[in-house]
Amino acid sequence: MTAHTESRLADNDVVAAVVGGNLDAFSILVVRYEAPLKRYLVRLCRNTAIAEDLSQDAFARAFENIRYYSRRRQFKAWLFRIAHNLWIDKVRKETRHTTPLVDVDDIVDPPNADAIDLERALAAVTETEKSVLLLNHGCGLSHREISYVMDLPLGTVKSHARRGLEKAAKAVRGRVE
Repeated sequence: MTAHTESRLADNDVVAAVVGGNLDAFSILVVRYEAPLKRYLVRLCRNTAIAEDLSQDAFARAFENIRYYSRRRQFKAWLFRIAHNLWIDKVRKETRHTTPLVDVDDIVDPPNADAIDLERALAAVTETEKSVLLLNHGCGLSHREISYVMDLPLGTVKSHARRGLEKAAKAVRGRVE
């Protein structure tokens, strides 16, 4: 496969190639989704190192379980669900051990004003609302895909999205006013 051919292949075709024995084809999926997945995880957990570990673990799990992937879902949504579940497991473990999830990079390099607004907005919403907003606006997933990723009813996802946007906007406006 050439780079041009690889970029035009649908995810389901790449998955079929991997399941069919072309294990190198999985790298196409990694190239496609590594950056958006890491961005989501960094914003979700606010720690670059943890986000990188979770991203690698998500890809490893996806590779190990690719034969169970259902073509009815988008691969991207399936991958993000794996990552989201890994994050939930990590939070549960961290809650028991109470290790802070602070990223040293945030302390050394202070963020710019836009980043501060984003952090203020994300701090104003619940963890569920934050996940919905990040998956929708940061990763481009539809509400239906988010429903699958987070294992929530579609109406609940839409409610979290609306409430989260309202709270985030209010938090940012509070800074400006």
